[in-house]
Amino acid sequence: MWKRLFRRKGRRRIEQWEMDLLKNTLQKLPCQYHYLLEQIDANLLETVLSGLGDLPHWKTFGYNSKIVDRYDKPDEASYLLVNIQVFDKKSGKYLEYTIGCTSGTLAGYSINCDNEFDIDVVNIDTRYFKKKMIVSNDYFRIEKLLTFEERKLIIPSNVYEVKLEQKTFYHLVDLENGDFIAIDLSKNVYCITHDPYEIKLLNSSLEEILITDSCSRKIDC
Repeated sequence: MWKRLFRRKGRRRIEQWEMDLLKNTLQKLPCQYHYLLEQIDANLLETVLSGLGDLPHWKTFGYNSKIVDRYDKPDEASYLLVNIQVFDKKSGKYLEYTIGCTSGTLAGYSINCDNEFDIDVVNIDTRYFKKKMIVSNDYFRIEKLLTFEERKLIIPSNVYEVKLEQKTFYHLVDLENGDFIAIDLSKNVYCITHDPYEIKLLNSSLEEILITDSCSRKIDC
């Protein structure tokens, strides 16, 4: 569902109001979500990029590469925090605000509005918020390509579609610094890096790469 952010034209620095809104919202939620506040205080979130998510108006976070691995929990399922209302001073109306998390890490957000807005970062209504677990439909698109052993080594919620250079890839495994392993529908295996931006075709089999990752050994791209 969500994409780890790599270097790409259109990326911008995260703005203070986005940080304040995120932090003030999390503080109003039950304590089980307060662990996410540490990620904000540690300056994990550095950039945002539009157009990588499946939701309208989705903004994907880019991370401080020096500390991102500290917060990554690959076995945790992805979810959305939905039905949060934030006040738009421009229109005088409340807008729906959604926060996404994947692998235990803040992944991005959306504000459901087609027009320009000016959000009041303290006027937030979380009374009716819900946690919505994400099941990746993208996993089912590649499942038939996988062997029994490969299926055991892949977390379905970590699989999502990424379009780069007019080609479709499927994210499988996060590496350091926002890089990741992906395959295409021909089951070619790639290492996609963000700094420098590069799509590398790998010679190793998918099973070899997944076993290397499951043993906590570094994958050589």
